[in-house]
Amino acid sequence: EIATLLESRDLIRSATAFDIYSRFDSSRNNLQAGGYRLSPSMSSQEILDILTAGDVASDLVTILPGQRIDQILASLINDAGYDRDAATAALQANLYTDHPALQYKPANATLEGYLYPESYQRQVGEPVENVIRQALDQTALLFDAETLAGIQAQGLTPHEAVIIASIVEKEVDNLEDKPVVAQVFLKRYKEGIMLGSDVTALYGAQVAGMELAIFADTPYNTRIYTGLTPGPISNISDTALQAVA
Repeated sequence: EIATLLESRDLIRSATAFDIYSRFDSSRNNLQAGGYRLSPSMSSQEILDILTAGDVASDLVTILPGQRIDQILASLINDAGYDRDAATAALQANLYTDHPALQYKPANATLEGYLYPESYQRQVGEPVENVIRQALDQTALLFDAETLAGIQAQGLTPHEAVIIASIVEKEVDNLEDKPVVAQVFLKRYKEGIMLGSDVTALYGAQVAGMELAIFADTPYNTRIYTGLTPGPISNISDTALQAVA
């Protein structure tokens, strides 16, 4: 079956000859499953060496810090080459209800805020859901006992902490500034003052398909409404969540 597949892809000239050759050099019983990047310029021996070594092809899929979920979707399609329908389906939160990273997320909320920014390795032919699970695995690591205790000490739920951390993530890049900005937003939130964040206003306008303006009237505009936004406005780094905790 492998030889026939290789012949159908014009990687070898004869499936029968390849099969016989694999028996002759004893590699037939050592072929490894996986996705491989092969070329017609390779000899049968070179192909067999790759297949027996299990030298599977892999690429990096990168989720950048501060990305919205629609930007992550676009990256999966345009940069990683995933099918649009498959990538869209893989970003549905109900596929991962058992994942520990989502135990604090409201049941009706999306994956917005919970896909950790990092470069993830994927093998050729690997489903996009595996990449999403890798991102969730990294997010789950953020909620260790010390961080959860810090979040609780601030009077927040973990999901509320993710919301504020996402605002901090979008507001500042500098590591030293994140705790300062987090403190400002926490103080305003606790005192019932509007957070007054431009990035929340722009997020609301973006997802609503409105003109990008800081006074666009959406539930995410913290220049108009008090309290937290309905949900996170981007993914978060460990430094942003630590700043809140």
